[in-house]
Amino acid sequence: MKHHVLHRIIGETALGDNLQFEIDRKQFIGRNGSLAHPQALFSRMPLSSRSGFSPDPILSLRTIIRLESRHTASVVFMTGFAQSAAEVQKLASSCSDLNDSVEIFKNALTSSLLKMKYLSISPKQFNAIQEMARAIFYPARSYRSLPEVISQNCLGQSGLWRFGISGDLPIILLRIDSFKSTQLIVDVLQAFEFYRLNHILVDLVILNEESAGYFMEVRQLIDQMTSRLRIFSSDLASIGIFVINSSQISSEEHHLLGAVACLTITADTGIYFRKLKAQRSEVDRAAES
Repeated sequence: MKHHVLHRIIGETALGDNLQFEIDRKQFIGRNGSLAHPQALFSRMPLSSRSGFSPDPILSLRTIIRLESRHTASVVFMTGFAQSAAEVQKLASSCSDLNDSVEIFKNALTSSLLKMKYLSISPKQFNAIQEMARAIFYPARSYRSLPEVISQNCLGQSGLWRFGISGDLPIILLRIDSFKSTQLIVDVLQAFEFYRLNHILVDLVILNEESAGYFMEVRQLIDQMTSRLRIFSSDLASIGIFVINSSQISSEEHHLLGAVACLTITADTGIYFRKLKAQRSEVDRAAES
């Protein structure tokens, strides 16, 4: 499906000649720049403000505001999309000044609160779900399986097909190794349901690593929880949920599932990835010192 994108900046007064834009990533980064240090952010040179085709397009807007001492100014950067150019124009017209944008943000907040209430999601869970969504769109090594698992994979996409998984959608891998992981299953199913209701298409693979004697109990627990989903179907695969018994797959298939998952969730990580964030903080502190 083709989408049209809106990217605009709104100020308290008309921005006029102070508005600049760049649509080309190479120009934005600059000859001697990098993603971490793009020339456009660390240079007084104006952006090109050139429209047209770009082989590597970006959305970038800049305005220059000069303030007197003890004065303030409000500026809103807005990004949106629609399925046609006409809809984008209509969207742009509906937020033509700062008051309109404030109202839009209020409505968005109200909508988010209603969704949270509808899905019984707490603000803390909501923040975690949004952070995980970032890893779905932009896979990060920190959220994936261990490097040694990924490096041992020798199978391709076709290795997923026997499980009914196409491999065309991003995959969230939930590894369950204990019957006591009830809250973790609830958290992940709520996240999955939120993504699906918001048209973020992902597949959820639940790898049951519990010992054989407790496998059926865990499976019944999963079936019980999925039956409460608002998107429930008796055929879980039809809504993108796949429950796999770890003892019934090969080590190669274990490595495959770990390698293809853009997000691997275990009892250690939870949906909050607290240990991961703590490790990142330690690395940042070490780098600063």
